[in-house]
Formats: sequence, structure tokens, C-alpha cells
Amino acid sequence: MTGLVRCASAPWWSLCSAKRSERGLAKPETFDFLGFTHICWKGRNGGFWLQRITTAKRLRAKLKQVKYQLMRRRHLPILEQGRWLASVVRGHLAYYAVPGNHRAANAFRRELSRHWLHALRRRSQRHRLNWERMNRLIARWLPPVRIVHPYPKRALTLVPEAGAQCGNSARWDLRGGPPARAVPTAIGAFYRSELYLLARRINEHLLRWAMRKFKRLKRRPKRAWAWLNAVVRRTPRLFAHWWLLPSPTGRPVGAG
Repeated sequence: MTGLVRCASAPWWSLCSAKRSERGLAKPETFDFLGFTHICWKGRNGGFWLQRITTAKRLRAKLKQVKYQLMRRRHLPILEQGRWLASVVRGHLAYYAVPGNHRAANAFRRELSRHWLHALRRRSQRHRLNWERMNRLIARWLPPVRIVHPYPKRALTLVPEAGAQCGNSARWDLRGGPPARAVPTAIGAFYRSELYLLARRINEHLLRWAMRKFKRLKRRPKRAWAWLNAVVRRTPRLFAHWWLLPSPTGRPVGAG
């Protein structure tokens, strides 16, 4: 299935799907996290697929910001505008160009091109800029949309040898690669205590997400921490840092 990311090791999916079917519910609802809308999907072969697309709210906010900056920079030379826009597109693709998100990434580039055309036409009341000429500028300065992150195929289990270096393996998870257990395994083999701060930050993001998601946890951090502790005890392998690292406190790993 093109454009979707397959989770190679997700035994919990069949159990979750069976429970929801027994209760007469549809597939799990979508949720927003770290700028992506996560969508659960069942492939033709019955396997679990996870699609990540850019959150609509983030996309609109970014385009609005770029439009404002283009109107401020419209009297600058085309060379400077093109270089700046190229850096904007490259930065956007460096984060959002994950498998399954090609349509949203292409929409960002297309809308940015429309805003650039509008800004250039506002430079003068006697503009001669048509789409034929504009397409040449777009092809010259804006990088094409392509998926820059790999498709995850299997969980990465790395046991570094003596004198080995981490390289890029510790960044695979942020790039849409193997599951998050790659980060603690690669770095934790050398400096395990350095991961406590990272684990704490992850749990804080999960806490804020839960407080926004559930009304009963809104503005109640103590109750939210209790809920998160219950989730850790119920499903300790849901996140890699919950079972690969020891918990220094009674709260989930990394909780202050």
C-alpha cells in the first residue's frame, strides 16, 4: 500500500482490533502528536499500518507565517527571496517528508508558490508576471518534494562493539525510522544516565497531550500523572523508554 508506513512488530494491533470489534466500535480514532495526525489503518493483508500526515492546524499556521514574511520581503531581489524560500521548503521537508505524507508536503510547496506569486505581483501595479514565468522561478529555487525519511521495516536492535560510534542510528526514530527503542539502545550503551532527561521530556509531552485530550485531566497535573502511571503499569512496553530504562522515582520513567 503506497504512502503508508507498516509497523513490522505490532502484536497489540490484533488484540486492540478484536476488542473494539466486540464493542461494536470502528477503527481507533486519529490523534495529533508532534505536528502529525496519526491514522490507524488495516491493510489488505490484515496487517497494521500507521499513516502520518501534517496536522492541518500546523500547516495553516506555517503558511500564514510565510505569507506575512513574503509580503515584507517582496521588494528584495529575486535572488534573496529564492534563497530564503528554498531554506524554508528544505526545513519543512526535513521534518514532514515522511512516508505517507507526500500529498501534504506537496500542498505546502504549492501554496507557498501561490503566496510568492501574489507577493511579486504586489511589487508594482504594472506587473507582467504570469504563471509560465513563475513556474520557471519555482523550478529554479524551490526544491522538489520527495520523501527523505526511510520506511521502517524492522525494529533496530543495536549492541555496539568496543570503540563503536553511534552514527546516525540514534536519529532514526525522529526521522520516521525504526521504533523508539533504537535511541536508548544506541546511546544508553555508553551513557545510560544521559537518557533520563530525554525520558522526562517525552513523559512531559505525553502529560500535556493527555491534559488536552481528556476533560477530566484538564488543569489537573496530579491526576494526569496518576493516569500516566496507570498506563505504564498496564502497558509497560507501549514506549521503549518505559521498559529499557529504570524508573528513578515512583512516577513514570523520567518524571520529575
